[in-house]
Amino acid sequence: MTKLRCILLLGFSVMVATSFWYLTDTTDTWQQELSLYISTPQSEVVASSVVAINVSKSRSDFLNHFGGKEWLLEGEGIVSDLGDGKFIFSLIYPQRILLIEAMQDAGLISVGSYEENMDAIRKFDQVVDVALIKLPKLIAFMDINDPSSVVEVQPNNLEKVFGKGYFLTRATIEKTSKAPTRGRLADTLPWWQGYQKSGRHFDGEMHKLTFVHSTLPQILTTSAFAAGRK
Repeated sequence: MTKLRCILLLGFSVMVATSFWYLTDTTDTWQQELSLYISTPQSEVVASSVVAINVSKSRSDFLNHFGGKEWLLEGEGIVSDLGDGKFIFSLIYPQRILLIEAMQDAGLISVGSYEENMDAIRKFDQVVDVALIKLPKLIAFMDINDPSSVVEVQPNNLEKVFGKGYFLTRATIEKTSKAPTRGRLADTLPWWQGYQKSGRHFDGEMHKLTFVHSTLPQILTTSAFAAGRK
């Protein structure tokens, strides 16, 4: 093999290795636990759920410019039994950014780059409060046996849905080693598994599109409450 061919082969090998490095994703994974503290006429109820976050990012700035980050979630939203047949539920989204925003609001990190945010999460070992207005949407079912009876619950006005004496007093988030929450929705909602398998919306129909004027039962499916392995 001539010297020139050796140089060309070496250059080609370096180019292939560099291209592979740029196209390979970097991945960060963690579990986070969101907790709600709710005051009822009887007592304080604390309910939580764990969601696993997996975020991968291409090393290529070009690919990242066109959406090179992929966020995957696994787990369920919160199911909180308030007693007297009353339950409050949280959707699972936007859990992917909830911890980052809570850390920013607490002054633990500034609004930084993706790399700075991931580095801060890797080192994070505290419990921080979550602003109630930034929580995932909270909902309730006026009839637990009827998915079409779903209504939105405003974090600052639980009394409108549940009656006098119900208040959401605090929400916190932290990293945890616990496994993602599974099965609570199916255990609480008798219709859950049927709707999860069929993909029907909570009004009982199969909607291909939803619109601005669509009602909550027309918009929601079980995928709004759970993600990942079924």
